[in-house]
Amino acid sequence: MHAHPIDKRPRSWLPYGLGTMLVGLVVVIETSVASGAVRLFLELGAVVTISLLMLAWLRANRARLALAERHLTTNAMIEKRKEVTREW
Repeated sequence: MHAHPIDKRPRSWLPYGLGTMLVGLVVVIETSVASGAVRLFLELGAVVTISLLMLAWLRANRARLALAERHLTTNAMIEKRKEVTREW
């Protein structure tokens, strides 16, 4: 039986990779393009493109992130109950 895709953990390395790619693109554009207007246009295009990719990742992993957060909250509540019962 296959696990439902929501049960899998989100790949959190992807946004970090996109951020690194953005920094790399801006550095390459900054050092290789001489014209100020063209350089600004290319840098803005890179920022917008990477931002849209990050938003797409967030949208695709919204359910997984909610499940992970709920799991952490549930674990914290269980630990708190254990501490309260130990005090009695």
